[in-house]
Amino acid sequence: MTEPSSIRASLETVLDPEAVLDDPKVLEDYAVDGVRPRAVVLPGNTDAVAEVVRLCLREKLALIPRGSGSKTAGGYPPERLDLVLSTERLHRIVDMDTANLTVTAEAGVRFQTVQTALAGEENRCYLPLEDPVTLAPEEICSDRENRGCFIPMSPPHSRTATLGGIVAANSSGPTRLLHGLPRDLVLGVRYVTPAGEIVGMGGKTVKNVSGYDVSKLMIGSRGSLGVLCEMTFRLLPLPERVGTAVFAFDDREDACGFVDRVFETPLLPAAVEVLSPRAFALLVPKQGDGPVDTVWGVALALEGVEEAVGRMIGVFKDMGTEAGARTHLHLEDEAHARFWEHYGHVEEILEGRYPNLVSVRVVHPISGYDTVMGRVEALSAERSLDAVGVFQAGSGTARILFLPSGGETEGVEERVLPVVEGLQEACAGLGGGLVVERAAPAWKEALPMWGPEPDALIVMKRIKEQMDPERLFCPGRFMGRI
Repeated sequence: MTEPSSIRASLETVLDPEAVLDDPKVLEDYAVDGVRPRAVVLPGNTDAVAEVVRLCLREKLALIPRGSGSKTAGGYPPERLDLVLSTERLHRIVDMDTANLTVTAEAGVRFQTVQTALAGEENRCYLPLEDPVTLAPEEICSDRENRGCFIPMSPPHSRTATLGGIVAANSSGPTRLLHGLPRDLVLGVRYVTPAGEIVGMGGKTVKNVSGYDVSKLMIGSRGSLGVLCEMTFRLLPLPERVGTAVFAFDDREDACGFVDRVFETPLLPAAVEVLSPRAFALLVPKQGDGPVDTVWGVALALEGVEEAVGRMIGVFKDMGTEAGARTHLHLEDEAHARFWEHYGHVEEILEGRYPNLVSVRVVHPISGYDTVMGRVEALSAERSLDAVGVFQAGSGTARILFLPSGGETEGVEERVLPVVEGLQEACAGLGGGLVVERAAPAWKEALPMWGPEPDALIVMKRIKEQMDPERLFCPGRFMGRI
């Protein structure tokens, strides 16, 4: 095994000394499930990333790519770990082509940073065959002028998450109902393979690939097939109006009845979320003197042209009243943005008080959301675990946080495991599945971190063998320990 001093010397042949970190306190901050790397590297461009990967191949050093670290709690502990490759110095927005509704940025750019930059950019649809300099302002799509653009995603951890981490985890949020997943929005990627080759796939047009779209392999690969360095996203103009309608119901059945009625209309919200009582209490300020510990909530995100959003607000308010909603809140502009930002940071809000929390993501047929909610409620009650659940009713997915008390550790694993296994069984019975996104490292051997092995696992293993035969990238972290 190469000694730490030798590792640093080798790395300094391809990187500047300040781009190599080996202070023990720093390495502790970059540990993955308690496994500390022998060095952390911060390459400043794609060529430098390729040089580091080629060095790893020569020296047989195990490597884990890292953005902000918001998703490192998922997966099994690494079998071995020599280097953490941080993308924090890959922080440039390469091309902001709002006229053609695309943006290209490096992997270390934070999601909130690029959204803020895009919101300030004009989206002018210049008329073809004319000199735009000679056109009057009203002729240059004045209805869209200065409205700005955005990447139509709402991933969790949006303040800290990097673009590379979001794409590598195929991380989505509530507005996937209207806009789809990252794999639907990524037009192209540039990445470094485990062989140290720089590969660019896709481009700035929607139809840009003939044959197999290899770039899609990188989306959701969680760093196991290479290092994402650069991505091109499809943009949309910022909507004329956004808002959120929040309804409170006395029981789960009334909340689900209201949601079913929403989907019977021809109207399409951007998100339809059912909030468990604990989630509702966290996200919605208390209204009046009534109890909140049994209130189920429904939150509808609305976006579009002024008339459409206004109509949806009126229709859904009337429907909520008819369905027995206790209260109704209408959030606009900053209040709307603040609500969904808090929604995406529920885990950070809770982790200080519940250091042993377990976070799971479940997928199921859209029609099965009520069944899953009922199982979460019953299983957590049986084992005396508090649960915070946010259920994306229109997308067939949910995140549930199980909350052992603050410093409680004794007997927690024995209570958590049956709940997670019972929920996995319920999802499998509906044709869905479950992934554990966060758990104490000591519990990961017992928990079904990736759920049952899928039929496609044999294909995934063959792809891994072809692209990373030395198993240097995230060894043992992903599904099937690949």
